[in-house]
Amino acid sequence: MTDVTRSSVEEKIIVRVVTVDRTRTPEAALTATGRRQYVTKEVVAAMPNSKDKTKKVTFFHVGRTISDEELEKEFTKHNLTPVDPFTLAAINEADPTFADKYPNGTQWKDVIGKVCKAVFSGWGGEQRVDVNSSSGDWHDAWLYAGEEKAPQT
Repeated sequence: MTDVTRSSVEEKIIVRVVTVDRTRTPEAALTATGRRQYVTKEVVAAMPNSKDKTKKVTFFHVGRTISDEELEKEFTKHNLTPVDPFTLAAINEADPTFADKYPNGTQWKDVIGKVCKAVFSGWGGEQRVDVNSSSGDWHDAWLYAGEEKAPQT
């Protein structure tokens, strides 16, 4: 895994390249992280997956509490789209303490348009992963995982 970090007072950017096992089930991808799971089974079963075996992921920090809708705007501002949860799980599997230092997450919409989330953290001394469709604000400590938007044709 490659790690490039750029930090300033205003922003924190971490870029990682990871290889993702796309043959895993959603449950196996989460289990491979070794984190305690707090999940909604239906949301896990419907987690989106990508085709790319290798992904370049950019983590960015907003530094304030934001809503799901505001986070969508932040992804656009950074010219990113949220990474799929399989990719995020692979990053947290490859570096088991990454989320302890940098709580990180991604979001997507299910088939009916409800926002779903996969978040990895080490809060309260517990290495955990939460996957659900609960709406609510993102805490100011989170890093958000995105990939560059595909060029428009």
